[in-house]
Amino acid sequence: MIEKLANWPIIREILDWIGLDTFLDILFVTIPILILVVISRLFSGKRFKIEDQIVAYSIKILNLSGDTLTRRKTTFKITDGIVKSRFQHVFCDISQMNNIDFKAYDDKGRSLHTKSTLDTPSRKEFEIQFPHPITVGEYFTYSYQYYWEKYFNVEEDYVDLKDSSLMVEFCLVIDSNWSLLYIHAKECYSDGSDENVQVTLKEKENNGDNFTTYRYTFKKKHRHAVVKVNWKIKVQ
Repeated sequence: MIEKLANWPIIREILDWIGLDTFLDILFVTIPILILVVISRLFSGKRFKIEDQIVAYSIKILNLSGDTLTRRKTTFKITDGIVKSRFQHVFCDISQMNNIDFKAYDDKGRSLHTKSTLDTPSRKEFEIQFPHPITVGEYFTYSYQYYWEKYFNVEEDYVDLKDSSLMVEFCLVIDSNWSLLYIHAKECYSDGSDENVQVTLKEKENNGDNFTTYRYTFKKKHRHAVVKVNWKIKVQ
């Protein structure tokens, strides 16, 4: 069997090029090469790259305790390979919670299947499964939401936005009796530096449920940079 493998044209060329010809050479060089080729081919079809196009975040602080309903909606496209699902990470460093009621939807409001892949009191991970494989050049829109008690300090806090979109919408929803004093954003880079981001208030809307939505937009300079958004609220 090994002698037959050694006589394959491509294997023979490799062996001749690196000067191998003995049985042991074939045994310890040829077979590993074949294994690497097989592994490479098995996994070559699983590479994919997701590129977020538009991302919208909504953080609704429900009460003085900081209980929060968080939503994120994103439209992405695939630039390489095929993807059937996407993983989303959620964590909180100031409170712990078991069930955060994580849900996901497509752009028609239809529920998407989710699977818990990590579940600790302070950190969660979910796999959102798409209704069909998303292929190169195809766009797909989905959203997810979750509820976490004591998620934010009400009067002053921040959130890190991690996505690959250049265009971002950020909504802060607070009690209509409270006042939003300011909201700032910085684009943070891997070398430790940062840069202020121009945040534009697009809309201030009274929702009719005793909550007011402050809708901002901003544009990132670098697609994979993390944006830190911080705010200060006056509670009345």
